[in-house]
Formats: sequence, C-alpha cells, structure tokens
Amino acid sequence: MSWCDEWTTHKQIDDEQLASWCTATSDGALSDENLVGEARPTREINSCACRARRYCCYLLRSLSTDRRSRHRTYIGFTTDPYRRLREHNGELKHAGARRTRAHRPWSMLLLVEGFRDTQQAMQFEWLWQHPQYMNGSETEALLPTAPKCRAAGRAARVGVLSKLHVLDAMLRTRPWNCLPLRVVVLSPPAGVSSAAVDETFLSCLPLQVRIQRYTRLAEVAQLVPDGLGSCISSRRSGIDSAACYVCRRQDGRPVGADVRSACPECVTTFHLRCVATTDATEPLLTDRIVCPRCTAVVPWADVLRYVHTTPSLSIPAT
Repeated sequence: MSWCDEWTTHKQIDDEQLASWCTATSDGALSDENLVGEARPTREINSCACRARRYCCYLLRSLSTDRRSRHRTYIGFTTDPYRRLREHNGELKHAGARRTRAHRPWSMLLLVEGFRDTQQAMQFEWLWQHPQYMNGSETEALLPTAPKCRAAGRAARVGVLSKLHVLDAMLRTRPWNCLPLRVVVLSPPAGVSSAAVDETFLSCLPLQVRIQRYTRLAEVAQLVPDGLGSCISSRRSGIDSAACYVCRRQDGRPVGADVRSACPECVTTFHLRCVATTDATEPLLTDRIVCPRCTAVVPWADVLRYVHTTPSLSIPAT
C-alpha cells in the first residue's frame, strides 16, 4: 500500500466534510465585555473566514503578580480562542480549566491551527503537554537538564521558552511536519511592554509552517483558517474543470481515488494516487512530492492546502 492509499483510507476527506466546517465563533462569544487589554471584536465577520471550522491549540501565560504564578503557562485546545480566554479569566461563569483559576489573569501568546478535526488537535495538545512521550532523538533534548536552583528548574519545566522549544521540535517531527499548520502569534495585551514570542523563534520554524505575526485576538475570527483546502478558493474553478496531468482524467477510479490537489508553482492538477505511482520509493507518509509537470518539490503541507475532491465521489469512511 502506497502513502496515497494510506492517506485516502484514514483521512476521510470529502466535500460534505469540508462544507460542514462552519465558523466556530458564535453570537454568545461576542458580548460587550472585553478581554484583558483586548478590544471587543466586531460582529461583522469575514465571510471567507466562516467557511471552515477553526481547530487550534493555544499557549497561555499568567499575568498574575503572585510569586506562585511566576513562569506559569497553560496549553489547551479550542475552536473559539476569544471565548476560551474569557473562560480562563473567569469572565464566563462555570467555565475554564480548574488548573487556571488560581493564576488569573491570563494572556494568550500564540495559536497553532490547521488540524483536520478535534481528535487530531487534541492529540497535538496532549503531546505538547507531555513531551516525554515523543518518539525520536528529540525527547532527551526537550527534557530540562539538572537545574542549578529550584527556581531555574521550575522555569525550565513550565516556562514559556520551554513550551516554545517543545513546539519547535514537534513541528519538525512526523506526522506534524506533514500537516498544513499555521502559527498565529498574538499581540501582547495592554500594559505588557514586549512580546513573549520573539522573532528568533519564528525564524527557526520549519518552512512548511506558515506564520501570522502579531495579530490581535479580536481579529483572529476574521482570518481564513489554515488547513485542508485553505488555498483552493482562489483557484477552485480551474481545479474543478482541469483533468489530472498524469492520467488525463478528471475523476479517479475506483471510488475514493478522486482526491485531487494542485501544484502551487504551476497550478497543475493531479490525483494523489497518480503522483504516488510515479515514485514508488516514497514512504507511506511522505513529507514532500515532486510535481509531474514542473518537477518542483512541493511540501506535503502545501499539497493538503490545495486538496480538492470531486462533488460526485467521496472517500469511503473507515
């Protein structure tokens, strides 16, 4: 079984699923109350941003002046970052994680979005919280070394730099380096002089990861969520009518083989199954492909951003 067969069997991608990914921002989240240092988001949400659901993991940092809250961070999952931060800060009653109640207020540093569904995002969240279970040689590098003092050891375990170090290593390992992920760095709230996520960390991220720098949390809902098929809207008409460059057919056979994508360089349409058969040396889970027309090396994350399935066929569920 090739990596294309493995992917089409387990990912369950079809047009009905893409259409069901609606906006995660509800009217209940758009109240008149403000966040700490954040303006209330507008009710006029960008229509193109509402076409897909936003599955994202986030990193919080405590703004409390209490000594026990120093270096305190929290990693979580949400489909509505604005509402979730209000829950952590106690603005919405009977909500928020129990672990964050003693260290309020919180500020959201960054988001990692582009996951296929809730299960995939929660797997990323759990591994980000427990880096000792990562596979590969990166595990030893992620664990803090013997600290010189108790305070230094706590900062190494729960500090912002430690969480960013783990995030950078995760984005370089499988399967996360094959997903169309985007890191959204949020602007610091009012009263905070500098951002906790510096440019050095962003410049060292892998090339397949897209970066949205210093965005206000109130404006996140207006961004088009990155992920599966996020780049297809501007070129959808051409991909819908174009035939596969390899097999010269518009629909794949048998049912379930019609998953199509396009090359970002030359906009050539091809079936993923056809591209898989052109190079049998690729592993089951590849991180890049070679365009059959312009021979450009396309990261697998960009291939997923241009994924499209024909309306008449769908991938059978497992």
